[in-house]
Amino acid sequence: EVNIALRNGVAVARRALSAGDALLQVPLECCIGAECAPAEVRSLALRTGDVGRTAVALLVMQRDAHPYAAALPAADALPLAWGEEDFQRLCQSSTRDFAAVKRAAEADYALLAGVLGELGQGAFTREAFLAAFSLVKARGVYLGESTSLVPILDAARHDARASNEPQLSSSGLLARKVVRAVADRDYAEGQEVSVSYGAKSSAECLEDHGFVPDLEDDECTSEIRVTVTDQDGDAFVDDKEDVLTNARVPRTLVFDIAAAGDPDPELLQFLRLKLLRGQDAFLLEAVFRREVWGFMAQPVSEVNEREVGEYVISFCERTLEAMPSTDAEDRALCAKEDGTPAHLRSREGQLARLRVQERAALEHTAEWFRTDLIQLDLKEYYQARRLRELGLDTELDESEISRGADDYDLY
Repeated sequence: EVNIALRNGVAVARRALSAGDALLQVPLECCIGAECAPAEVRSLALRTGDVGRTAVALLVMQRDAHPYAAALPAADALPLAWGEEDFQRLCQSSTRDFAAVKRAAEADYALLAGVLGELGQGAFTREAFLAAFSLVKARGVYLGESTSLVPILDAARHDARASNEPQLSSSGLLARKVVRAVADRDYAEGQEVSVSYGAKSSAECLEDHGFVPDLEDDECTSEIRVTVTDQDGDAFVDDKEDVLTNARVPRTLVFDIAAAGDPDPELLQFLRLKLLRGQDAFLLEAVFRREVWGFMAQPVSEVNEREVGEYVISFCERTLEAMPSTDAEDRALCAKEDGTPAHLRSREGQLARLRVQERAALEHTAEWFRTDLIQLDLKEYYQARRLRELGLDTELDESEISRGADDYDLY
């Protein structure tokens, strides 16, 4: 079932479509995934996982001049394929660790170099691998276990507001596996169609698809990465790592921080543990080991809660200060391209829009914690909470006061 066609490399409706109509149904065996990579590549442990393996499969198709591979666009609009100067400016414009993604891809290329050289007679360069990796990230569909390229459907542009993420399902009497996408809105014949490639922040959307979506102010987000590490001179880091292991929580977590609402409760929970020290460190004793992660879901002490707030405020202020332009400069640049479709805006315009959105999230988050610091005396902390749970938080009345032997009738 095919209700979309390609026009200049873009997916358009072949006929008038209503919301709920099928856009496309593609047999799974026609998709390009990690299983299409050479056997010697499938056996390697890649940091980029199935996306890296699918990129190798795509490189093999390009080497063999496969029509599908030949029809794909260039990857130069995608950030991982940008030149060094533009890439560094990207890294300065966001809290997302784009450099870590690029390092992972480059590490995989180094691991693959011998195999790729043999497969392509030296034609598989670092740049070619990064380009293929970028294309898979931009056009690949996550199907529950791995990412695959779905011919024709992968020409549909990602829409941050779309709700029609492609799904893996069964079709026919033989329950043949197919990838299916439906329209989430009405389309006129010849109109460009779009799909959702999953919920993504603006930074992720730029990384994967090469553009920053238009968002309302209260929809903007940024990221904060927090690690429990001994690099902070933390004498209790081993105990904290044990707590995280027992709770099946990684040592490093990345949290979204938003331009509206309260921060993620798990961010507070993780930071309370990370910053646990001094008199509060008794909670790391072995007797509490399996309970302490749960304890961190609520305020521990005023000292600990203050350190949590100051940690986030410092992160936000440092990040804002390091941005390469002012909010006014970025908004002026965005205004020049407001009527231009998101994917056609200039590279500098994309970065300016990303900075505006992340700045809103950082400023709101910093202000939220500044307000929270003023109200610390209104919170209930661990010791008071524990006394209350044991029923020991009330004043004694006369019936509970013992005056020694005078209180007893000895006869």
